[in-house]
Amino acid sequence: MADAVAVHNQGGALIEQYQRTGDLRLLDEGVAVLRDALRLGGLTETISTLASSLLHRYETAHEPADLDEAMELLTRLVDGPGVNLTQATEIVRVQRHRYERDGDLNVLNEAIALAQGVVQQTGPGQRDYDLMQHLLGLALAERYDRTRHLTDLEGAIAAHRIAADNARDELRPNMMLNLAATLRARIAATGDLSMLEEAEAMVGGALAALPAGHPERGNADWLVGALAQFRAQLSRDTDVLTDGIGALRRSVESANNPASLGTRLDSLAAALLQRFELSGDPVVLDEAIEVLRRTPPNAEHLTSLGHALRMRYLHLGDVDALREAVRVLREAVAAAVSPHAHTTAATSLTRAATELAERFPELVSDAVNAARDLVAATDSADALEMLAVALRMRFDTTDAREALIEAGELFEQVLRKRPAGDPLHPRALANLGAFWQQVYDLTGTPETLNEALIYYGRAARADPQQASYQHCFARLMLRQAEQTGDSSRLRAAARALAEAAASEALDPVTRVLAAHTASVTSARINDWEQALRGAERAMALLLRLARPDVENGLAELSGLVSDAVACAVQAGQLALATQWLEYGRDLLLGRVFDDDRAAFPPLGELQQCAVDGPIVLVNVSPLRCDALTLWPGRVELLPLPRLRHDEAVAHAEQFGADDHSFTETLEWLWDTVAEPVLEGVPEHTHVWWSPTGPLAGLPLHAAGRGGQSVVDRVVSSYTPTVRALAWARARAAAPVGAPSMIVVAPSDARHEVAVLAELWEAAALTGPLATRDNVLAALLHHPYAHFACAGEPSGNPARSGIRLHDGTVTALDIARLQLPASRLAVLSGGHLGGAFALAGYPSVIDTLWPVDERAAAEVTVAFHSALLDHGLSLPARALHAVVRELRDRYPARVWAAFTHTGA
Repeated sequence: MADAVAVHNQGGALIEQYQRTGDLRLLDEGVAVLRDALRLGGLTETISTLASSLLHRYETAHEPADLDEAMELLTRLVDGPGVNLTQATEIVRVQRHRYERDGDLNVLNEAIALAQGVVQQTGPGQRDYDLMQHLLGLALAERYDRTRHLTDLEGAIAAHRIAADNARDELRPNMMLNLAATLRARIAATGDLSMLEEAEAMVGGALAALPAGHPERGNADWLVGALAQFRAQLSRDTDVLTDGIGALRRSVESANNPASLGTRLDSLAAALLQRFELSGDPVVLDEAIEVLRRTPPNAEHLTSLGHALRMRYLHLGDVDALREAVRVLREAVAAAVSPHAHTTAATSLTRAATELAERFPELVSDAVNAARDLVAATDSADALEMLAVALRMRFDTTDAREALIEAGELFEQVLRKRPAGDPLHPRALANLGAFWQQVYDLTGTPETLNEALIYYGRAARADPQQASYQHCFARLMLRQAEQTGDSSRLRAAARALAEAAASEALDPVTRVLAAHTASVTSARINDWEQALRGAERAMALLLRLARPDVENGLAELSGLVSDAVACAVQAGQLALATQWLEYGRDLLLGRVFDDDRAAFPPLGELQQCAVDGPIVLVNVSPLRCDALTLWPGRVELLPLPRLRHDEAVAHAEQFGADDHSFTETLEWLWDTVAEPVLEGVPEHTHVWWSPTGPLAGLPLHAAGRGGQSVVDRVVSSYTPTVRALAWARARAAAPVGAPSMIVVAPSDARHEVAVLAELWEAAALTGPLATRDNVLAALLHHPYAHFACAGEPSGNPARSGIRLHDGTVTALDIARLQLPASRLAVLSGGHLGGAFALAGYPSVIDTLWPVDERAAAEVTVAFHSALLDHGLSLPARALHAVVRELRDRYPARVWAAFTHTGA
């Protein structure tokens, strides 16, 4: 035994030297000597010292055999007469390492049970008590990461607090940082920021105690950055976030192992994503994605990368990023070890696959399969809801009724999991409302409509702040009222729609549409007072729309202005009706090019625009149709009872189908609009037509019946808006240099080009020279332009354009040139007059529809000759003279196509 003691003392001395010097050779030698002492019948202390030394060596060299041997030795201690606090800490340390290595939760549970039992039997002041509390906190936090049981996190916080309060000076900074890390985890899990100040104080205290260059400063920097994200979330202070990102960058640079590097990179990426959400800077988003690409490819980091790629799609429309997100998230699901990591990755995958299927309906099965896999992993309400949404999408794509039925059953399950009082209970009700609405659209049965109303009504009452539920409920009320024709139900529906429109919580375009529908519904039951109020709200909301909302909502918003004007006319408010008609059309057309043109127009300014001839605003609405004629100093109202909106739509749709329909439409235009309007206009007057809605593409200037026609009565021009005409006149009156012309002809138009070159001494861009760049450059130097090109009309005037050799030049492209001296554009085809007028040309000669190339060339050449004869400032009269001369030689389908727009 004496030999064993001597050998033990020799081994212990070597270990002490190692602890002083850090020389691993002394550690290895000490372990070997202690093993000899144990073979000689060493003491319990020998077992404990050897186990501790092996544990130190494992933590340095990560040799599995050392950990297994240490555990075997410590087990002999536990099986002996008793274990002291120091030995127990060694056991817990070994078990934590075994858990980290093998992932066996039972091992971690044993460590926690031992630690909890020991701390209950000891207290502050005893050696290693602080260390055991510290180890207990770490173990509980690790179990929380595996099981997501919040009680483990609360226990970890309590243990870390005790450890930090009782820690020895040399251990206190590390224990303060572990407490801060656990508090951070609780904030992340619960969203409760009440512990943020405590966490920040712990990190600050640790940093104050740690000397420069200390290894734990990297961990402290990580926590500074991670906590700064919560502080910025609370204050929206970008400076706080910037400082946090700086700290996270430092923590990444000091990371000394793959695990800590991955965690710190993930946190840095999260902070960058937060900055992107505040700033919208795509460079920041791209940096976050690149940071995440550097993380180890485990489930957690892959899920973070998938989320960042989804953000690139959601914010920037990058479909390739979304495709990559789906691929990366599939890898995350496959790599997941813990149930929590698997569920998190599967949830993100389902969302990404569903978003991809929204863009590419043929991929809807991928979304459904991802959602089914998620439900197999967890039958949470979120998972069931996502599967239901994917199945509803499958129905929308394939008309598979079984998919819709299954979706309804799933939405019922979601509602059961989200009873009254649950924050998402209203959404569960609304989902069922939407389901029953789809069933009603499919079957048309009153019972299904009633079910949809019940659920949307309950959703609206459960969450009065969610205006979209109120809006859906109101629209369903309207559909039910339309079925019955009950005026009291129509009145109630109009009232509900007005309430929805008043809610700031509803998106802007939907608010405008709700106010419009409320107005029209009131008008249908002859409640014109409420109809006008709804129209006032709709027009006020229309003014507030951002440019992208206006552009994206052009189709839905186009009829709103005409209906509002009809309500104002019905109320006898002609000035308001005129201002609304101008303001609304200017907004929907002119604002695409220039926000300044959408300011509210004073009536006097509009009337003054009629100084050279009356401006006839033709308003077409299902409520009523009227002509508002502007004269200097007055507005004249002419009701048009023979003009009906549905007939106007029919004529617009059928116009030009054959010669009979063509002639029929010209006669109908004369009977319903032109003749009544011209009765109050002196002959040979210059009239500017500004039709709305379905009349906008029809030839009012060519209307006629039985020898009477507009061409014989007045000179006609068009203007998209009144202020567009004023602007055109101002541009046309500005001084200009030599009246040079550029002729653009991508295809064969040699005769036309030759004649124009002789008349004007025009420059020409023909064939392959007629490129986008060449044309845009030439327009800057030639006030007059002739385009012998095919047109590309668009529902959005800004996107309308002419087809060139290498692509299309749009009206918006030309508007951006801000042409300083433009005067006249002649377009051989395309119905682009209004668009080019708004783009910058004071005068535009255009055709409403394509005509025979030879006839078009003859008309345009004749126009240029007449223009030079009449004077360059009178293009409308020049065209009028040509049309009167040629109409006896050509059918109306040819000469009626040509129009003048502008000054």
